Amino acid sequence: MAPFPAAGVELAAQAADDLGLSHRTVMTIAGHDSVNMKDIAPSIMLFVPSVEGVSHNEGEFTQDRETCAGTDLLAEVLHRLMSGALDSSR
Repeated sequence: MAPFPAAGVELAAQAADDLGLSHRTVMTIAGHDSVNMKDIAPSIMLFVPSVEGVSHNEGEFTQDRETCAGTDLLAEVLHRLMSGALDSSR
C-alpha cells in the first residue's frame, strides 16, 4: 500500500505544530475512502485520539477538547490548501 502524499502529511504536521497540537504520523489499513482515492486525488487523513485508543466500535469515545482540536486542525489545513499551500507554482 502506497503512503499518503508526503507534502500533504507535512502540511498537516506543520499546521498542528503552529496550533500547538501534538501529532504523529500513523499508517492505517482502514478501508476509508481516502485510502482508496489517494492515488487518484491527493488525500490525507486526520485522526483525533479516542479514550484508551478504542476505535471503530461502540466503546469509542473522544473527549470534547480533542474533537474541538481536531476541528481546529481541519479548518487550518483547509485554509492552507485553499490559500494555495500545495500549488505546484509555489
